[in-house]
Amino acid sequence: MIKNLSFLLVLVILLFSCDDSMNLKRQDGSHFIKYYGSEGDQKGCDLVIVDDAVYMVGTNSTNNPDSLKNLYVVKTDLNGNTIWKHSYGTEFPDEGRAIDADSNGNIYIAGNTTTGVGLQVITVVKLASSGAVLAQATIQELESDGIKRSIESVNDISLNPDGELLVAGYSNTAHPTYGGLGVNKFYFPRLTADLQESPIVFEKIFGYSGGAEGTDSRIESAFSSGPGEYLFIGSTSADFNGDNLGKFNLLKFSINLSNSVGTPAYSRQSEDHFGSDFSINGDWITALGYSNINDQNELFISSFPSSLTGADLQVFSLNTGLNIRSASIHQFNDAFIITGTKVNGEDTDIYMASINGFGNINWSKTFGGGQNDVPGKAIAFNDKLYMVGTVSLDKQEKMCLIKTNSKGELN
Repeated sequence: MIKNLSFLLVLVILLFSCDDSMNLKRQDGSHFIKYYGSEGDQKGCDLVIVDDAVYMVGTNSTNNPDSLKNLYVVKTDLNGNTIWKHSYGTEFPDEGRAIDADSNGNIYIAGNTTTGVGLQVITVVKLASSGAVLAQATIQELESDGIKRSIESVNDISLNPDGELLVAGYSNTAHPTYGGLGVNKFYFPRLTADLQESPIVFEKIFGYSGGAEGTDSRIESAFSSGPGEYLFIGSTSADFNGDNLGKFNLLKFSINLSNSVGTPAYSRQSEDHFGSDFSINGDWITALGYSNINDQNELFISSFPSSLTGADLQVFSLNTGLNIRSASIHQFNDAFIITGTKVNGEDTDIYMASINGFGNINWSKTFGGGQNDVPGKAIAFNDKLYMVGTVSLDKQEKMCLIKTNSKGELN
């Protein structure tokens, strides 16, 4: 069910006492690491660049025990100077997850809202470039008796050329074919530019049957691959080969208006996951993922055609020798810029690297040094690299923007 937001949407214009110029580290005027936030924690996960402005989304939580987490958006110029910082939220705790922009410069943000024990909905907000709210909606599913009992979660959003907003995630609502309440299914609601339900309706909950308990299936990313056809990247515990022992498999699959779910392009018998991002180059898609083998995370890329067949799949291990979970991938010139979370015991650092189409590493950089440093998305703009993330500073977590040259260097 998609409806106008029934919760109170509160816009909090945050006034921060800290000066951004005091939050610079190893900067030479054009490359920098900058931090955003005040008291409490502010986390960053996704960004988009529109009209020479950087928009970052994440989550804001203060030290006030009476305050709730909110969707958090920071707008800066290309040098990281703050234009505005706003929090958007409901009367329930919200967590920012994804951001995108349309051709008119409007910004779309999405996050997860916890409405009770074991209950979660997806909150989507459309913003003007000034930060003003233009529209908002809640996406949720109700059981057959009209009562909400499930979790809906968003991993990514994207706008197709027709202005349709695609929401990629999962829902554990009950389904007669794909499992009962508590089993995660692929979830793909679509909205108009005004955040109303798309007039072209087809089943938005689907997956693979797996006996009485169903299968755990989640969409990480989705995009339109043609009129009435959509391509997904995700993971599932569905057993395609008869011996996966309940472990996650990667898959690229398609769906069309007849609700025909395609055969997965890739699955193997290990604990595999795609990050919630991919890169499109002509007729080819390249996704970044990681395999968990003996508690060690190993990065790989998977390249496949955007057609609805699974032919010509290519998989390359990166062989970093490090314990890294995948985060994002972005094509830059003839290479790909990837980000990931480097695990060092109980601590984590931000990892960024340039790789070619065969998984060979051109260069790699690590940022952080705190206890809990986590990357978000990285993109290229005007031959510079911009990455949003979260760093630990003085026992608090802060959204950060990292701008480097084309080789990941700060100087």
